[in-house]
Amino acid sequence: MLLLSNQVNSWSYDLKPEWLVFAIWLGDCDILVFDLNKSKLGVNNYIIDGEQGERVDDWVNIKGDFAKKKSRRSAKRR
Repeated sequence: MLLLSNQVNSWSYDLKPEWLVFAIWLGDCDILVFDLNKSKLGVNNYIIDGEQGERVDDWVNIKGDFAKKKSRRSAKRR
């Protein structure tokens, strides 16, 4: 992950020290970043969705919930 963060920094993005890049999709120009400070504080929106070509200040926080959701089909079986 540090390699990804260093790679994004090399593209002239000024990432905060508490941000850690964990995924890059160059086809979509998406950069996904953990905000470690928000995660440590228990804030749900600790993942940042960055777009290449946008300023870092314009990147948005998205909900940081990777838990599997129950499908409607399995809920109906109960």
